[in-house]
Amino acid sequence: MANDDSVQIPEWMREIQHRPDPNRVGSTQIPSAHPLERQSSSGRTLPAPPAVATSQAGAARAGGAAADLVHDRSAEPSYYDVSLLKPPVWKWEIASYFFLGGISGGAYMLSRIAKHFGGAAYRDLARAGAYVAAGTLLPCPPLLIHDLGDPKRFHHMLRVWKPSSPMNVGTWTLTAYSGPAMLAAVDEWARSRPGRERSAVSNLLRPFVVAVSDAAGGPLSLMLIGYTGVLLSATSNPLWSKNPWLGPMFTASAVSSGAAAVQLALHLGGCDPDGASIRALDNVDTVAHAAETACMAGFIRHAGEKARPITHGRFARHYWVGGAAMAASEVLKRLPIKNRKARRLAHVASAALSLAAGFHARWSLVHGGREAARDPRLARAVTGTRAKALPAAAKPAGAVIKTVATRAAQPPPRPLGGPHGPSILPG
Repeated sequence: MANDDSVQIPEWMREIQHRPDPNRVGSTQIPSAHPLERQSSSGRTLPAPPAVATSQAGAARAGGAAADLVHDRSAEPSYYDVSLLKPPVWKWEIASYFFLGGISGGAYMLSRIAKHFGGAAYRDLARAGAYVAAGTLLPCPPLLIHDLGDPKRFHHMLRVWKPSSPMNVGTWTLTAYSGPAMLAAVDEWARSRPGRERSAVSNLLRPFVVAVSDAAGGPLSLMLIGYTGVLLSATSNPLWSKNPWLGPMFTASAVSSGAAAVQLALHLGGCDPDGASIRALDNVDTVAHAAETACMAGFIRHAGEKARPITHGRFARHYWVGGAAMAASEVLKRLPIKNRKARRLAHVASAALSLAAGFHARWSLVHGGREAARDPRLARAVTGTRAKALPAAAKPAGAVIKTVATRAAQPPPRPLGGPHGPSILPG
């Protein structure tokens, strides 16, 4: 058997045997007087395009380093520079829906707790929370329908029940939650009316019906504020995929936003800034901020390098603005202000900053996912295709080339029956 060293390897195999970038094909394969000259069908050499010739002439005048950049093969793209994933098509509608749905669920939950366990001291909190929950719920279905592009698509998602799909469960949750939320607002409105009007509405809203509605609305509100994070973590997006902190983080953020919205409504209605409802909402907001901060830290740590789109990318400013707004909100509500009017203004500003923090957090997460999906390196990381494994896969290329060359150098097999084909069929 001939030695492998004596095998004549074709020239085209030698060119790609030791290339560090075998998947890039250079554009200067045919030798000519000019690197970018072309051959016509009659064999006559055609000059290079004027734009390219001008750029090469300028590069030659600038020096050899600039001329090398014109022919740099590493600058040519390959399929490693293309992401394996498609970016989500979600725009401002979904980020706004996440924000408003979180406010509605958080406000409803606080309202029902104040109604059933707070007594007369928290009566204003229960009423304001029910109104805020109903008001912020109204834009949610139109936002989803506008994002889908066709109202029939929202209806078609309600034709099936698929518990394994977070999107299907979320659609059913939003639809089912709208009933208790609206009924709670009507019940609170009826309680604030004079005796004759109150008795007429109360005949329609029996206490049993309201109690059943509140019992169903509590779990539905929790599902509404938490399913959005679970929905994101169930995707293949590098920023969201399989991150267990998204659901708790969205839940804590929704409670904080709901408490801030209810507090803002109470202040605009002339509530006492030192009242029991305001103090309770301040404490709820602070605890929710602490939980949200802990969940965000866990999210960033679990995501690792895949969190760069929101920490250093295009939407990083929304992420950091949200964190700064949360810190400023806590500082304002703890300031020792003695003037009653100034204290009210500080609480209003604190509630507004808390709402801004919740909005910026959702905006950065939703739109940061689009940037993460466009990054081919992050896409390979989330799909299990490691960039470090690519050179290892190219190591046996030399052995494969030698095998192909050895087989090509061997003479063809001799026919069994002479030059005209086999004389005896096998078998």
